[in-house]
Amino acid sequence: MRDAVAAALAGMARPGLLPVVFADARYGAVLENWLRHAMRAGVAETLVVALDAETEAACRGRPGLGVLGLRHAGTLASLWALRLRLFAVLTRAGVGFVHSDADAVWVADPRPALAALPGDLVFSLGTVWPSAAHVAWGFVLCCGLFAARPGPAVAAFLDGLAAEAEAGQPDDQVLLNHRLLAAGTTWDWSGVPRRERPFRDTVLADPARPLPGACAALGLRLWVLPQAWVPRLPERLPESLVLHPLSPKEPEAKAGLLRGLGAWG
Repeated sequence: MRDAVAAALAGMARPGLLPVVFADARYGAVLENWLRHAMRAGVAETLVVALDAETEAACRGRPGLGVLGLRHAGTLASLWALRLRLFAVLTRAGVGFVHSDADAVWVADPRPALAALPGDLVFSLGTVWPSAAHVAWGFVLCCGLFAARPGPAVAAFLDGLAAEAEAGQPDDQVLLNHRLLAAGTTWDWSGVPRRERPFRDTVLADPARPLPGACAALGLRLWVLPQAWVPRLPERLPESLVLHPLSPKEPEAKAGLLRGLGAWG
């Protein structure tokens, strides 16, 4: 994979954190919507990870796109393992990046806000899965939008997650949260107002501004973003940078939900 990554990055200026987005042909319209919004937000370069030949062909040669063709076994577990291995390779290559799901639409460029946070990993908030993290922290970390700066501790952490996923652990978000929870990650709420957001039959702890954290055992400095910056609920607020509402897997359903938020087309 290292040689393929180097080839995809060749010729890209890569200023700051590089956006990375995965897609296959089934999600072609979702990817195109993401790219349109990212371009409008001022994103000049994106690394597109094309999971099939059709997507690879559709993206090659387009200005501002680095295209990395990767294949997996077709299951969600194999996709999560592939994603984690790529993240590890990028950090080993000294590349800082922001991973974004294709349905996490950039209505503004989040990278200036992320770059202002002096940490190793910056996460958007999920909802309640995995439950152990929600019980312990009041929130969970979401893999759908997160940033990583290169460094030995980050590379070692992502290498470890990738190895676990390749060994058969089926869910990258579960792996991430459980690993940080088991390693004794703490969050510093001092000076950060804590909101309680109703969600189904529980509540989500929501910091009013970025919440710092640390995992001394892994040598990591962490941040969590407010829900309003990257809402997982179907809402669009004045401070929203990325819209990532919970939605079914079907592309048509995602399109309808994003259209209702003014984030489609």
